[in-house]
Amino acid sequence: MKKFQFRLQALLRFREHEERKAQLEVAEARTDLAACDKRIEDARQQYHASSSELAGQVSQGLDARRYLMYRNYLRGIGAQVVVEKNKRHKLQGHLREKQKQLTQRSVQKKVLENFKDKQKQRYYQEMLTKEQKENDDHTLLRRKGLRKG
Repeated sequence: MKKFQFRLQALLRFREHEERKAQLEVAEARTDLAACDKRIEDARQQYHASSSELAGQVSQGLDARRYLMYRNYLRGIGAQVVVEKNKRHKLQGHLREKQKQLTQRSVQKKVLENFKDKQKQRYYQEMLTKEQKENDDHTLLRRKGLRKG
């Protein structure tokens, strides 16, 4: 019996490649988002630590110049948190877009795989039917040969 050959195998391989590429892009977007979350958390911890330090310094007596330096530093950290939150929002949108692309590519690949499976099933069913018909013809010919003799 001849082996099944899927004529669109090159297209299927291309779709599989595209799906893997999309998976990598999603993973990269998730990594970027996690890194941004870490930067936000680090900045918040730094803000809280500096705020506690400032409160301790104030209770012990702190000159105005040093107090202003602390306040400006805390404002800078607060601004950094805001910037990182904006980046996070953009990264979330980017991640959603990449996930959407991955879903589309997965569907495209799955459609082609299903088509291949149906073609393969049909091919082997036709081959089985053809083989059965040939066997039936041989049996019929043998029976005719036995009746004549």
